[in-house]
Amino acid sequence: MPFKILASPVVRSLAPGVALPGDEVVARGQALQTELLTVTVDGKPAKVIEATPDQLRFRVPPEVPPDIGRKVAVIFRSGGMSSKPIDLVLGRLPLVTTVSPAAGQPGDKITIAGYGFGADVASNRRDDRPACRPSS
Repeated sequence: MPFKILASPVVRSLAPGVALPGDEVVARGQALQTELLTVTVDGKPAKVIEATPDQLRFRVPPEVPPDIGRKVAVIFRSGGMSSKPIDLVLGRLPLVTTVSPAAGQPGDKITIAGYGFGADVASNRRDDRPACRPSS
């Protein structure tokens, strides 16, 4: 009787690491292409779009509440074996998570923390307002 040896899925990275429901995300790792593989995001089943042994593309389920800045677990399961959970942050890039101090005067320095900031000032814009100049 033939049998299959299954390897536990291993996920090393998600790109992008920040997404919203409906967005596509690419996972890179090992043992990601089997007919038994399922993906969950925050416990909700995700649609697998395309898979190869070392890369899998999936869509964040629309049922995941879009709580901006919240980390949710992405888990890959195959044949009863699961990957370690990997975090996906809900939001759009660049994503500002904190600004400090909360108030100030013109000319004061502030610290903006978050995900996905580019080295180029223009790439850190989200609308038509003038871009800020990072100091370091």
